[in-house]
Amino acid sequence: MPEGHAARGDMMTVNISALLRFFDEVPDDSRRHATSIVSVVGEELGLALLVDYLSKTDAGARLLKEPCKTGKKRGSRLDGWVETTSTLYQVEVKSWSAHSFGGTPLRIDASPEELPAFRVARWNENWRNGTFADPPAAKVLERMPPPHPHSNIEPLIVFWVAMNPDGKADPFFRVALEGERFPVLNVFSVSGYLRQIPEDTLELSLPNTRTRMRWLSEMFITK
Repeated sequence: MPEGHAARGDMMTVNISALLRFFDEVPDDSRRHATSIVSVVGEELGLALLVDYLSKTDAGARLLKEPCKTGKKRGSRLDGWVETTSTLYQVEVKSWSAHSFGGTPLRIDASPEELPAFRVARWNENWRNGTFADPPAAKVLERMPPPHPHSNIEPLIVFWVAMNPDGKADPFFRVALEGERFPVLNVFSVSGYLRQIPEDTLELSLPNTRTRMRWLSEMFITK
């Protein structure tokens, strides 16, 4: 099977409204569980949704198996490499949501009037004076040695929360950089993307999540 293509046994069906309700609306019985759930599925879900989005316009979009790190014993490590026909992205996933400290809930049925201001506010919380407000996000701007030679390598950060510097519904946008190792930063909003999908469910390749849930179901039986 070609690298980057999912085996059928790796596929899982995700419930879009349930994801948005949990991470964006913060139901009462969801509190204190977000960190544990993110540890099971967060990074893999973010990468899978990014690939799903990119594949809508680029059939060659794929997640590479090689780790995204400096190659040194110590140093930053990102969550993965995602390649399209034109670009190799070094990707960091931040599953920060309304559950996070200082997070702001957003209803699934938020009005068109509410959404632009929400997106701008969330972007401004994360990006200040030309860089990220939080150092854990800024590491995406550190250049990583690629798994193979490529003429166009760009940083890409995946956030859960809906955001856009212009308030637009576009879940994928680019920000020009000055004085950085890269001329441009790519940003992908998971919540923004899920809110555009008309279907109730989505099929994604989530092999690690599938394995973890199998182990949990074997160890703990619900009645």
